Amino acid sequence: MPNPMANAPRLLMFSLTLALLLVGAGSSVAGSAPASPVDSGTHLWRAWMLRAAPGRLPDLLSALESRRPVWGGPGAGAPIWMRHSQGDQWDVMGLFPVASLVSFDPEPDLQAALGPLVAWQEDLFALGPDPEVVAARLGGAGLYHVEMFRAVPGRRADLLAQRHMENAYLEAVGRPRNLVFTRLLGASWDLFTVGGHEDLEAFAVAGRVDPETDDRAARAAGFEAANQIGFFLRARMADHHDTLAVAIFREDAGAGPEEP
Repeated sequence: MPNPMANAPRLLMFSLTLALLLVGAGSSVAGSAPASPVDSGTHLWRAWMLRAAPGRLPDLLSALESRRPVWGGPGAGAPIWMRHSQGDQWDVMGLFPVASLVSFDPEPDLQAALGPLVAWQEDLFALGPDPEVVAARLGGAGLYHVEMFRAVPGRRADLLAQRHMENAYLEAVGRPRNLVFTRLLGASWDLFTVGGHEDLEAFAVAGRVDPETDDRAARAAGFEAANQIGFFLRARMADHHDTLAVAIFREDAGAGPEEP
């Protein structure tokens, strides 16, 4: 009988090469801001999203938190955990640095323990910044803004370029830049971004500037004007999920919002 895994190394190399080409394409679209090496990269990440079974969210949180000694932390090798406050359907998301797909441990014992506690889950393996960058930018944040995108067919590179253009604009108006992750394997999202903020108030008030400065920053980043950024994005995306989430499983973080 043929070995179904015989071509796995070849398929893995093809996937990695394709993803790296798409990452690089984001910096070559005409009129776009160049990709920043501190916003994106080629390190492998796992975004693990889970929605608890009805009434089992406290149990799910406890089960995940009990794995902290295994996962380690805080630091560049530890996952970033967040809990949904408003937005997408997931209750919690873990962002894990992964050494390689070959050595990735799916933790079957944990999966078995979580079985009765989870109604839905989704895995996305993506290429993103180095773990040291992610730890520095997200490790101390209290609030996360997560945006997930599916591109219009044939426009994935354009969508990626828009994310880098918007980062240039954000920096010019005094707002934190977002980290950019591009899909390699797993869920159907083409890319996602994560921004770290001190809290909801800081997220709401960051970068308030006068209209002239706002437009100047937008034009410098490659947009026609500040009020055109959203239209520019929508022409390149087929689907978009926005989530605000709070930090959990850290000594300085709470359990997050009360379960509805």
